Amino acid sequence: MTKVLKYIAVDDEPLAISKIDEFAGQVSFLEKVADFSSGIDAIAFLKRAKVDLVFMDINMEGLDGLQTIELMNPRPQVIISTAYSQHALRGFDLDVCDYLLKPFSFERFVKAVSRAWEKHCAGQVNEPTVVKPVPDKDYIFLRTSNKIQRVLLQNIRFIKGLSDYLEVNCGEERILVLMSFEEISKLLPSKDFIRVHRSYIINMQHINSVERNHVQIDIESIPISQSYRQAFFQFVKR
Repeated sequence: MTKVLKYIAVDDEPLAISKIDEFAGQVSFLEKVADFSSGIDAIAFLKRAKVDLVFMDINMEGLDGLQTIELMNPRPQVIISTAYSQHALRGFDLDVCDYLLKPFSFERFVKAVSRAWEKHCAGQVNEPTVVKPVPDKDYIFLRTSNKIQRVLLQNIRFIKGLSDYLEVNCGEERILVLMSFEEISKLLPSKDFIRVHRSYIINMQHINSVERNHVQIDIESIPISQSYRQAFFQFVKR
């Protein structure tokens, strides 16, 4: 067991990372390793470097913080830092160590990192956890206007935002659901589904071709926005 917690901070706001580094510099058992502005870069770094603790923002371009945590393998201890309290329950479902609501005080920061340090020293976290894949279900249940419908994941081509509704495109069948992209993303396996635009999530299994800033699925030409472009092409290459 190391005498320090080696940490990285993942946040697309430089001021937020500066605050974490400022507070961490006053805690003797914390040692900074690196900072990242994207989840993709953090995931790649964790595969080649020893890290004990990750400070993770939630609302980031491309992969958000929760998606990044799910894809971390190995997965160190994680402390979520975000301005949005509605993510707390989902964060704890991912077994995060603590949850810092921005703007947080130095005292609250110390409480969170002390909890991580105690777990480390107690031997509960000797090494980052290697996450074993869990078989995905091959279906989800979606609530429409008048029923709850079972939908096979393999049938979903893409999901399109339509004002207050989402259209789940299953080829000849199109299902309208009153859900947000955030809500439906939690139901979809991240190995197959990725957001490419603020109005689209696509199923990678149904891509016919990729050309410049568009993905072709059946007869639909789906835009890839600049915000999601890097994460998408990293996803394609893996």
